[in-house]
Amino acid sequence: MKKQIKISDMVTQWAKKGGVGISKHEFRVHVRKLMEHADSKDVDALFVRFDEDGGGSLDVAELKMALQALKDAALENAHNEADRRKLMQRVEDRLEMTKTVLKKTTAFEEADARFEALRNNKSLGARVGVYLQARNLKVGDVLSSWDKDGSGEVDKLEFKEQVLAMLGKGSATDTEIFELFDSLDLDGSGMMDIKEVGEALKALQNSAAEADQEIAQLKKVTAELWKTAKAAPVELRKVQKLDEAEATEIKAQIEEDRRARLEVERQAALKKAEARAMIMQAEVAKKKEFEEKIKARREAQKAILDAELKAFARAQTESETKTDTADGVG
Repeated sequence: MKKQIKISDMVTQWAKKGGVGISKHEFRVHVRKLMEHADSKDVDALFVRFDEDGGGSLDVAELKMALQALKDAALENAHNEADRRKLMQRVEDRLEMTKTVLKKTTAFEEADARFEALRNNKSLGARVGVYLQARNLKVGDVLSSWDKDGSGEVDKLEFKEQVLAMLGKGSATDTEIFELFDSLDLDGSGMMDIKEVGEALKALQNSAAEADQEIAQLKKVTAELWKTAKAAPVELRKVQKLDEAEATEIKAQIEEDRRARLEVERQAALKKAEARAMIMQAEVAKKKEFEEKIKARREAQKAILDAELKAFARAQTESETKTDTADGVG
């Protein structure tokens, strides 16, 4: 139902048969012209609701209230649809905020885990790289002490001896040392030439340097990510509280509107009842007046009849008296 339609105009159009009202069938036909998908049961229920006297038709006053109810329902449906779309958009926004919180939290956790992993990396290769990096040693200077026999190659035992010489005795197990050797011995021959050892040590040193840089960077990144990850849930909770407050407000407004609508209907029903009472009083008074007129007329007619009967009786008596007198004289 369109908002601009005037109820008074519709009442005039629908109850055009002398303004006497409208039947249930006519009401249903008119409503379906306005609302194509209106359910017949709902339309009939509305009709019965306002057909207070159960006469099977709505008079002008009843029709006006029914049309107002239809209009209010149409406007309420429009508002509900708008509110539904608004709510769906809000749900999507809140879902997006929740995803953002999760992403920020995950990003922080991943960065922090990486930071801790690098900082706490105790593998033998990492320790060798840190040793070289921390002392800023040149690989060439280190290698001069590794090839003691001048063979140009280093086996596992020589590798073990040099690693323990760097890190200290007892700093690594044979298993750790030999596993590191095997990971650096790319051809798996069990021997590494000096050049191969140099490249391996340089790679460990570079890895240590890169790890230091990454740790420094991650330290800053994790600090920033922690701030955003900490702030995001707080912001989400603020928004959720605002949503809850607004929802409470809307609920209160809906209840207030419902009560106002019921009060309007109650007042309309009272006015209608008062109007009907006045009509009934007028009809009773009119009937009483009519009955009194009939009574007065009957009493007048009776009085006339009584007078005529008395006159007739008197005339009859006089006639009989004259007859008796005449007979006596004769």
